[in-house]
Amino acid sequence: MVDHIHKYVRTKLGSKPIYKCALSGCTHFIQPQLVEGRNAICGRCGGIFTITKRTLKNCPAKPHCENCYKKKQEDIEIDKALEILLGGR
Repeated sequence: MVDHIHKYVRTKLGSKPIYKCALSGCTHFIQPQLVEGRNAICGRCGGIFTITKRTLKNCPAKPHCENCYKKKQEDIEIDKALEILLGGR
């Protein structure tokens, strides 16, 4: 039984890519096609997030959460517009 949430890093087992847990003492590893949808610890901020297709596409070596992505100018403008529409909630 797992008593922690894994912090995944991509590596290779022989010639095949895998994701393994970077936490000390944990021997967990998983195939890339099975890691999507799992909860993980962010490789940047340390928060808990769910791995998505976007995560695996944009940061495959050390998956990190949406909050840690570098935002494009268009994303920043959309966030500002949403904040205005929602009344600064």
